[in-house]
Amino acid sequence: MYNPMEKRKIIFIAPEFYDYHKIITEKLRELFGETFFFPERKTNGLYTLLNNIHPKLINLYQKIYFFFIWQQVKKEETITDLFVIKGNKMPVSFIKKLKKKFPNIRTTMYQWDSMKRYPYEYLIPCFDKSYTFDYKDFEQRKDLKFLQLFYTDDIKKIRDDKVPTQYDFFLFNSFTMERYDAIAKILDYCKKNNLTVKQFCYIPYRTFFKYKYLLRIPLDKSLLSFSPMNREEYIDCLSKCDIVVDINHSAQTGLSMRVTETYGAGKKILTTNKSIEKDPLYNKSWAQTFDINDIELSPFEKQERNSVTDELYIDNWLKTILG
Repeated sequence: MYNPMEKRKIIFIAPEFYDYHKIITEKLRELFGETFFFPERKTNGLYTLLNNIHPKLINLYQKIYFFFIWQQVKKEETITDLFVIKGNKMPVSFIKKLKKKFPNIRTTMYQWDSMKRYPYEYLIPCFDKSYTFDYKDFEQRKDLKFLQLFYTDDIKKIRDDKVPTQYDFFLFNSFTMERYDAIAKILDYCKKNNLTVKQFCYIPYRTFFKYKYLLRIPLDKSLLSFSPMNREEYIDCLSKCDIVVDINHSAQTGLSMRVTETYGAGKKILTTNKSIEKDPLYNKSWAQTFDINDIELSPFEKQERNSVTDELYIDNWLKTILG
């Protein structure tokens, strides 16, 4: 149960993913108290080199990295919570040291990737509570709680402001070959059906180089961007669209951040993820699925904004996890 009077001191470890780690850190400080953020890994030139030489070298790299985190954390007199999102290749020894130094520490893990993509079974016994956004992982394990992703203040503002619609569809993706092929099909469908679309797909240049010059897979640069879209532009695009198109990663069943943010913004969602039909918030008035290999889009039952409650708003999301 969330207690606003209880002052806590939190170690927060998560990926540096767009601005989400900054937003969560700020909210943790606002809601709970002093918070120290550490990236789950330092993705620098050495990390990339070791990963390319042999992925198992990353385990050693992570042990050294978490040793330096421990050198900072152990100076604290009190730590009340360890909150980890993802924690890719986090050494168990680090958690054991925390528990020994701070015997009353509360440990919580949240996973926004599936076990199929990033195996994390070894971490579950180390935590008091473990959450997942993935339906399949939740159904297959009794030691996981289920919780969808969240939406933030700037997303909530879109729903409140109700900006006039300027285009039918908004596609926002990070590159995978599967998504790239799907984007081309969707753009072709929109052109044939006189539908307006805003499309963005981020690809690091090294990935583009790998596919185009090493694997000899032709990629159309006009569909790709070598720079990520900043948060302000993303919010602007989302506010001006009617429907967000979500191309789900085939290795996971959880609803992506695009889906949750579409809910929060009061927009409609078209997704390739059939698992959305299991979602308690699912309603055909604002959510539909489609097959990328046979695109046939049906009109939404009602042309109205969705009325999703605030249970996935970031404040309430964090209170559920750490309350």
